[in-house]
Amino acid sequence: MAPVPSLRKSSRARHSLGVAMLGGNPKLKRKDHDFYATLDDVFLAVYPILDLGPDVHEFCCGDGAICKLLEERGHNVVATDLHDRGWGTPGRDALAMEGLSAPDLVTNPPFNIAPRLIEHIMPMRPRVFALLLKSTFWHAKSRMATFRRYPPSGVYALSWRPDFEKLDRPTLEMSWVVWDSRRTGPTVYDVLERPAGYAEAERVERAARREARKLAELAAAAVAGPGAPARRARRPRPRLQLV
Repeated sequence: MAPVPSLRKSSRARHSLGVAMLGGNPKLKRKDHDFYATLDDVFLAVYPILDLGPDVHEFCCGDGAICKLLEERGHNVVATDLHDRGWGTPGRDALAMEGLSAPDLVTNPPFNIAPRLIEHIMPMRPRVFALLLKSTFWHAKSRMATFRRYPPSGVYALSWRPDFEKLDRPTLEMSWVVWDSRRTGPTVYDVLERPAGYAEAERVERAARREARKLAELAAAAVAGPGAPARRARRPRPRLQLV
């Protein structure tokens, strides 16, 4: 009688499954300091909803992606970051802020400090406070107290998955979480449409990257010569479906 295969997964396999279910890619290492530059369409989708004032603080400014879009629209931007990525004033820890540099704050924070940012900044009573977070951010018992203490004015889910790393297989589902002191009532949930033109531009970019990869493979095969072993075709893996 043939042995029955074990259904138990290794700890590594369980970790990979968990990462995939949470919208990540288990094969990719996380960026240093969780830095994923904000794509233009990700911010422009929520910008009309924010109704920002003239002065805005971008306190995890990174390479200035959000700052540039704000400045193009006439805002005065205070740009700071703990790390030097070529934009704004480095060496400023958002978790050490003792007061507001502007009434409105907008950023795409490192995922690993987002809960502490909310607890640190909300007592300062910003007029508008907007964070780009994973859509599953509030799906945790450990964050229920924060949600009850500082209920957002709105949670605005992106209707597409941003391809932060240009790998053509985005898995992260993202939402903007917004606190607006001018609004009252329960938290609003809505879905944001992608700004016009960006989906088509992304399709063109992906096609160009695929073509570049094919040409690189052909060039590598030509250099290797006819005696080189052929690359084994990768077997397709079954796609995970959540029911």
